[in-house]
Parts: sequence; C-alpha cells; structure tokens
Amino acid sequence: MNEVYFHLYLHHTPSGPESNQIETVNRNLHNSFGSIVVKDWPLYDEFGPHAKLIARAQGLHIQAGTKTQNWYNSFSILFECTRFKGSTLQVMGPSIEKGQWAIVGGTGDLAMARGIIYKKNPEKIGRSVVIELDIHAFCKSQNLTWKGAGKMFAARSLDIIHSSNKAYWIWVRPNDSRFTEVAKLLKVWWLDIKARIKLNELLPKTKYTARLIFKTLPDSTGLNTFQEASVSMGTFKQKKNVCISPSVVEPNVVLPVRRSDGWMELELGQFYCDDNITGDREVVVGLMETDDYNMKTGLIVGGLEVRPINYYLRAVI
Repeated sequence: MNEVYFHLYLHHTPSGPESNQIETVNRNLHNSFGSIVVKDWPLYDEFGPHAKLIARAQGLHIQAGTKTQNWYNSFSILFECTRFKGSTLQVMGPSIEKGQWAIVGGTGDLAMARGIIYKKNPEKIGRSVVIELDIHAFCKSQNLTWKGAGKMFAARSLDIIHSSNKAYWIWVRPNDSRFTEVAKLLKVWWLDIKARIKLNELLPKTKYTARLIFKTLPDSTGLNTFQEASVSMGTFKQKKNVCISPSVVEPNVVLPVRRSDGWMELELGQFYCDDNITGDREVVVGLMETDDYNMKTGLIVGGLEVRPINYYLRAVI
C-alpha cells in the first residue's frame, strides 16, 4: 500500500467564452432539480501565469436537491503530466466550493485509490473560481519507486556533527521503524545536521521540499528552542527558524507535523531543481542550533526526505 499526495489548483469557469463546462440537460424545475452539467476542469501545479497543466477533472455534476441547490459531482481526474500520464482518480462528492470529495477508485500508478480531496481558499478571478485541492489517498501501485516521486536519505548519509562519537550519538536498529538504522542523540551542546544532495538524483524543472524525519523521546531536553534551517544551492540561499519540539507556538517559526507512519517531519526549506543537473551540482540542506549553549538530548533522526512540492508517494505497508 502506498500513500500519495498532490497539491493542485482547480480552475472552474462556469460561463463565458472560456467556459470549461456545459449544461446538457435543463429540467426548468425549482432549483434546477435534475439538471446535468458536463465539465472539463483543468488542474495546475501552482497559482499564477507560469502554472503547468497536471490533470483534468472530467465528468458530470447533477443538481440533486429538491429544496435547495445541491450539486452532486462524479468525475475522473485524468493525469496528463509525464510523471502520472494516463493514471486516473475516480472522485465523488458535493458542490464545487465547499466540503470534501471522496476518492473511490483509481487506475494506473494510482490503482485502487481511496482517500479524500480537501477543497480550500476559493478565489474569484474574472469569470473563474480557482480552488486549492489537497489530494490525499492510499493506493496499490505496482511501481513502488517512481522516479522523482521523492527520495529518502538515511541518517547514515547525513553529516551529523559528533555522530561518530558514542558519547554523543549512537546508532540503533529499531524494531518498529521503516528505517533499518537511526541516529539516537545522547547529548550534545551543538546540534548540526546537513545533507548534500546531487541534483542529478532529482527531476529537472521541479520544485522540491526538504524535510527532516525524526522522533523525540518523552524525556528529551533542549529541543524546544529555535533552530536555524537552511538551503543553499549555488548563489541561492534560504534560511528560516524552525523548532523540533516546540513548547509554545511562535509566529514565523516552522513547526513539525506528524506523518501517517508515526514519525514527525519538519520542513527545512524549498528549492527549485532546474534543467542543469549534470556534473557535481548539489543542494545542501541543514539544521543547526549552536547559539544557545544548552544540552540537547532525546532526538532520533531517521533521515531527510526530499520530494516534489506538488506530489509525493511513499510505501506505508
């Protein structure tokens, strides 16, 4: 079983010269009960003029409410991008701008998909409404290692300061982990973790997010102060404040989220992999806290995951 996620933008244009739907049956009854509309809604990878077409939502919506407007949707999301071309998701649910849609099936790389599509932030632009879609599903794909669908760098491949000194870090093989080996922090005063990633291991012309995968022990200490996360690639430099184990929520500080596999993930930054991926070009992703000279304990590092912003796939069973 695989977990898959997409973040896409749906463009709904009900009328005008660029309309992407048409009413084929109009019952002329109260609330248009029984009316049928055929749609071909495009889904893009971002909001803006440089967005790329990823898929199309093609199918029907039917006015099924006798007392109030209640449009029922039944359609397929047909992927047109190279990565998932020909794969589909089968979707059902209520009207376009509210609630959720259910994913009730899929084909190709998304075979037998089940999940939820969350709709949010509808924005009116001219005759169109643009809606963000968070698509989260589980599927049975025969291809568990889609190229470019994300790459996990195990803790051993990371540059962890003092990780070779058993007084500070030890390497363990947990029984309940997706990782064969993890780094367990005993104590350090300087926390410094870096990953060096060759661009030729990634997809060109793709925006990526880099996330530390970790757990904390109940008796961990010193991890509730802010850490500095960084991404550098050539002249591109990015820094921001993050917190592994926050005790309070602070503005402009990135916090971790829990994954479906039981681990936590913390976004350290984002970067764009252009079409020049030859040679030794690399991106360096880091997490550091060396200013507050306080002892840190109880951190378990599983690895660092790099995945495209708009989608990812990972095995969960």
